[in-house]
Amino acid sequence: MVIVGVRQLNKPILSIGRISGNDIQVLADRVSRLHARIRWENGSWLIEDADSLNGISLRGNRIDRHTLMNGDRIMLGPKAALHYQVT
Repeated sequence: MVIVGVRQLNKPILSIGRISGNDIQVLADRVSRLHARIRWENGSWLIEDADSLNGISLRGNRIDRHTLMNGDRIMLGPKAALHYQVT
């Protein structure tokens, strides 16, 4: 897998999607203009689908919302993944 960008989670809510106005821009087919959000809630980061057409998935299962854990790989499309890593 090729890493195309690294982004620190440094605000309470970050948007993920194809258009440039998102905090995390993912230039990939099948990623929606606004695809998902990452938010800080109750001491943890969680990712939630933003009613995107293709959704988000973890370990092959489509999810609506997930509390991120070190090493999680969230699929945003067939060729686009978000890898969560605690440093």
